[in-house]
Amino acid sequence: MEYRTLAFDDDYTWHKLQYASVKNENGIISNIYGRISSIETEQLLKRRIDSDKKLIEKLSERDLITGLYNRHTFKEKASKYIQGIEDKRCYAIVYSDINDFSYVNENFGYDAGNRMLNDFADVIRESEVLIYSCRIYSDFYVGLYAADSRDKLIKAINKRNQNFADLQKTHYPASDINISSGM
Repeated sequence: MEYRTLAFDDDYTWHKLQYASVKNENGIISNIYGRISSIETEQLLKRRIDSDKKLIEKLSERDLITGLYNRHTFKEKASKYIQGIEDKRCYAIVYSDINDFSYVNENFGYDAGNRMLNDFADVIRESEVLIYSCRIYSDFYVGLYAADSRDKLIKAINKRNQNFADLQKTHYPASDINISSGM
């Protein structure tokens, strides 16, 4: 049996009770032998393993920097979604690239570049026409988008790109960083 007890320092500690009973010649339990041991380390390792499993699952389907899907997961999810489409909306695969991204990495450092990658991922997630998106590598992104019409889809992507450019203007006022996209 495993149980937790509250120790004097107001901290809970896990214990395990193991016992064996001994019957006499009449079949009646005459003695019980047992021991109580601390299993706090084992419980800590179990929690750590569970946490690590969740992290491994996340890393196996998500981009480490942006939190968007990785290429493999995006392909799987987008393929399944496209196969099940039954409505008449306009769908597009949109490929996007941050213009002059290497300039940011070279002049402001990789941390600034990673913040920019995250900024674009946040803008992508806020898009009202997004279904799925991923960062392929570096500053290249692909997404599956849908809108009621082709014009609405194009306007939504242009708005998404402009939102990113406006955000970057606040971070780098002297620059003209924007997005190039193709459908």
